[in-house]
Amino acid sequence: MFHPGSAKDYSREQIVTAVADGMREAAQGLSGSLKLLIENTAGQGSVLGSTLEELAEIRSQAQAGLDFEVGYCLDTCHSFAAGYDLASEAGLELFIQKADALLRLERVPVIHANDSKGGLGSRLDRHEHIGEGLIGDAAFGRLLNHPKMMTKAFILETPVDSPEDQSRDINKLKELCRKSPTVRKTSK
Repeated sequence: MFHPGSAKDYSREQIVTAVADGMREAAQGLSGSLKLLIENTAGQGSVLGSTLEELAEIRSQAQAGLDFEVGYCLDTCHSFAAGYDLASEAGLELFIQKADALLRLERVPVIHANDSKGGLGSRLDRHEHIGEGLIGDAAFGRLLNHPKMMTKAFILETPVDSPEDQSRDINKLKELCRKSPTVRKTSK
């Protein structure tokens, strides 16, 4: 799993091609069940990968010539900060539809679950505890229980300021799964 990097003094088109070329070069000799995941970004500064279109283009250019699958990791804070409205029911549905159309959701095995300290479209990459940021509890409940997202691995990526922070966030996600009218199988 990796972030695609920064464009700095280059055009987006040039850096997308450079990242794809770099992926192929770094992967020479690798094959088998390896899967490389491109993680979306919040879009701060000249960082690449904040749009689903950029992620799809990087994968499209990189996949040719690789002997293993390239997929995606979507980060909830990064998506929200990049301008995808995960907090509203309609915005989340639109994001999932667009991600499926551009990325194909079967290529998204992992979701980084974290709330956002920054506002919608702020490009601020600052993670917050589940339900304590601007995405909110209700949105995580909808995301966790959305029929197209229920097979994804949700990996917690929230701040750890005290020993109980991680267990609190994990318990919050479990609670949000149980509150949904959708029946979701969870492991204990």
